[in-house]
Amino acid sequence: MKALLLAFCYLFTGVAHAHVGHMHGEPTSQLRFAQGRVVARVSWITGPQVAVESLMRIEWRDENAALIDPVRFDVVLWMPSMDHGSAPTRIERFGDGVYQVSNVYFIMGGEWDVHVTLTYPDGTQETQTISVDLPDHGHHHHH
Repeated sequence: MKALLLAFCYLFTGVAHAHVGHMHGEPTSQLRFAQGRVVARVSWITGPQVAVESLMRIEWRDENAALIDPVRFDVVLWMPSMDHGSAPTRIERFGDGVYQVSNVYFIMGGEWDVHVTLTYPDGTQETQTISVDLPDHGHHHHH
């Protein structure tokens, strides 16, 4: 019985990981700024994953879905339960309104907030948050 349960656990884990794999390229989050006049379409190129670098792609679009370049935006990782963040992320522009965010390190499993802060031309800021819940892989080695 125990062996069967163990096999099921591994099977389930495999299915869960496969499901995440299908989401690459598709926007996993749409963040709405300025009452929906600015939308950030966020997708994961790699990750989100623990301990190794994750890469995000962010497309900025206006209400007509045209690509736009924000004056400035920042991406900050924060772990509310532990009250700490991670290393500063790096943002590169790949083309009109298309950016890659690298140096994204979730240093441990658990619930993280990815804060995307948009700075408007007048200097005001607005932050929208993506919640990321990462499995703590440390627990799987006890079997």
